[in-house]
Amino acid sequence: MISSDMKIGSITYGPDASEQKRIQQDSKYVGTKKTFGFSVQGMRVHPLKENSKTELIKLDKNFGETLKSDEISKVPRIFFDMNNRLIENV
Repeated sequence: MISSDMKIGSITYGPDASEQKRIQQDSKYVGTKKTFGFSVQGMRVHPLKENSKTELIKLDKNFGETLKSDEISKVPRIFFDMNNRLIENV
């Protein structure tokens, strides 16, 4: 089982947001939000193989907040299990 929480869009506040709220929101997920138009809030990836020695992988908002634009390929690689659960340096 795989689940991912993503926000689509480069603006994550409403039109009536205060200046403080705009600044606060614009300072989050800077590696992906403006560049790609989405941000990764978190992800959970469960081992797909019955006898897998790999445990549940939990990536929280810290993963998404620190994700740099040149690291964006990590997201589909993890989500679609492209490394057969041999994820290093996530």
